[in-house]
Amino acid sequence: MINVDFKITTWERVSVPAEKMDEVIEGIKNGTISDSSDLLNVIEGCLFEGVIDDSSSEQMSPDENGGMDTIDVSNEDGKLVFINT
Repeated sequence: MINVDFKITTWERVSVPAEKMDEVIEGIKNGTISDSSDLLNVIEGCLFEGVIDDSSSEQMSPDENGGMDTIDVSNEDGKLVFINT
């Protein structure tokens, strides 16, 4: 069995206590929070809800990914044998 990995975009949801809203917005503005992992690590009491809408997933092109690959193929040993860049 080989593996083919596709990079996609999705929306994730993290529930945050309402009283932390200002702290969250400030963290986003100052760069402390840039993704769900940051949010969970910086703000206490958060709950990761997961991907909120699978239909929001979109395939990414290498151009949209800063010139980096968006499709990888690995052989049975896990060795990367193809990338689409």
